[in-house]
Amino acid sequence: MTAIVYGFVRAASAGWGDRLTVGSFLAGVGLLAAFVVTEMRARQPITPLRLFRSRERSGAYAARILVVSGMYAMFFFLTQYFQGARGLSPLQAGAAFLPMTLLVFAMVQVVPRIVPRIGATRLLTVGLLLALGGMTWLSRIGADTPYFPATALPLLLLGVGISVLVTVFTAAGGAHSVHGLSHAVSSTLTGTMVFMALGLLVVVAVIARPERLRPAVLRSP
Repeated sequence: MTAIVYGFVRAASAGWGDRLTVGSFLAGVGLLAAFVVTEMRARQPITPLRLFRSRERSGAYAARILVVSGMYAMFFFLTQYFQGARGLSPLQAGAAFLPMTLLVFAMVQVVPRIVPRIGATRLLTVGLLLALGGMTWLSRIGADTPYFPATALPLLLLGVGISVLVTVFTAAGGAHSVHGLSHAVSSTLTGTMVFMALGLLVVVAVIARPERLRPAVLRSP
């Protein structure tokens, strides 16, 4: 994974055709393939591949990767926007995320109570729809966008890939000017919106399907 991440970061500065970029991707894919083969043959594997026989479990893993990739990228690039385009100090930029942070703490108390009534799959789908809506709204920010409501409310709705989105950020103009930074962050947040949409698609197509496969029975090797 380190080699693949480095490949994405390298591509942002040197291009996709750079030898070191291509070599990093090839090395990363080769090492991952070797890991899978090793896990298939090992008597006591680190990651038993039977864990992925359950459609629900595999779908949850994939959705989590996509959503977390989008969320971490949002935190990273929105912080650049607050400081580079809006002139906030690091402390002020951190405080700008407080509405979402406080809402997250509040929802932690509420979600366990409503899961038995609504169901985990429905709640997950609704949550991803809200996150996708918030990210879509947030991706429209510009150099003159006011914090409230155009930034604060989408953060409340949010409530998965920095390395991948660095490439989008650089291609969109980087941080050469306030407007360039705003446009780059907006383009990057559009990328995080795609991550959210893919996560939602995984939930609907894999986890929320009416027919259910029996979950894999975990057996000690």
